[in-house]
Amino acid sequence: MKKYLFILATAAIALVGCSQTESLKNDVSNNENIPFTFAAYSNKATKADNHNTLNFFYKTFNVYGWKSYDNSNWSEVFVNQTNEYFATNTNGEEIYTASLPGDEWGQYGHSASAWDAGWYYQGIKYWDKFATNYQFCAYAPITASAKVVCTPDGVIKIGDNGSGEGAKGKITVDNKNLMATPAEELAYKGFDYDYMTAADATSGATNASPVQLVFTHELAKFNINIQMNPNVTTTQTVTVNEVSIKNINGTSYYTSAEDVASPNNGYLSGWATPTTEIAYIAQGVGGATTGYQVNGDIDGDATSFTNYSGYFIMERLMIPQTIAKTTPASQLAEFAAPCIYVKYTIGSEEYTGHWGLANLFDNDANNTSVKILGGNEYTLTITVGPEPIYFTTSVTPWAENTGAFEF
Repeated sequence: MKKYLFILATAAIALVGCSQTESLKNDVSNNENIPFTFAAYSNKATKADNHNTLNFFYKTFNVYGWKSYDNSNWSEVFVNQTNEYFATNTNGEEIYTASLPGDEWGQYGHSASAWDAGWYYQGIKYWDKFATNYQFCAYAPITASAKVVCTPDGVIKIGDNGSGEGAKGKITVDNKNLMATPAEELAYKGFDYDYMTAADATSGATNASPVQLVFTHELAKFNINIQMNPNVTTTQTVTVNEVSIKNINGTSYYTSAEDVASPNNGYLSGWATPTTEIAYIAQGVGGATTGYQVNGDIDGDATSFTNYSGYFIMERLMIPQTIAKTTPASQLAEFAAPCIYVKYTIGSEEYTGHWGLANLFDNDANNTSVKILGGNEYTLTITVGPEPIYFTTSVTPWAENTGAFEF
């Protein structure tokens, strides 16, 4: 009898153990069926149509990811993993960056034959139900990977001061002018290095797909528009011959740990005080040698003529920095502080001048400088004509318009 009871007890224990093991296995298995997916957005919404997702600017981004079981020790999940954008256009044609999503995405409704537009990566990974925290950092463009470092505390660095082992060195702002050919509308995209970053921290993340990554522009954007004074008529041709910005520096490095609007330990919007002057030439050297006429078809022959009044001639990136105001002086000489130089002609007579850049964006006499902040675009409209030249400026976050100042 005792032997019989012992056998029954042993069998019961075996069944319980099997049940617990099978239950745990099923829990883990069910959780492993939840893959990591990403949604990538941009806070850029100056235009109302289709500019609110990252794929407007870049079709790829790289992501780092870590998980923790105790909120202090972190292990890697993603290491500089490239995500690509895939969609189907109105004609049913597949649009993708480098390669089609693998068949592994098929069971999640993301495959070459079943896809509703989104981001994917090769080699699916899954949420860990036992992890208490996840941290993700991402950046674009992926061509910046040699200069980018991300850490589990959510800090993103682009370049460094160039000292120490494994130093990345400083970066120089992309020198591309998207308005090398004047245009009536800004392009917004097409820069080689419009650095954009995103970070997301998720707790108890077993159902957090897709991970929401909101990218922000870390550089500032500077635009110049030219126009003819609409209140002035003249029978002489008015032509803008050269516009350039002087004394702007363009070499620095970025850390999101210092990503604040107020200077902190020499940083502004995360960027260390830049060095090395960059040539910001909108028109003149490297541009049209005949200049841009802004007052219509004077001779009335209407042959091969473009009136450039209202056209943008500069759309450039700029490293955030503090620029000093100038002391009123002769505008015939270049200022030591950042300034804008304009040369234009009315008929055969030439006019030139320098104007302090900070003064144009802030007319408060109590302020001695202006901060060029990351994520903002700065637009300067230059109005020329027989009357004295004048400027209209606006500071517009890449998210929404906040107004303009006129002088």
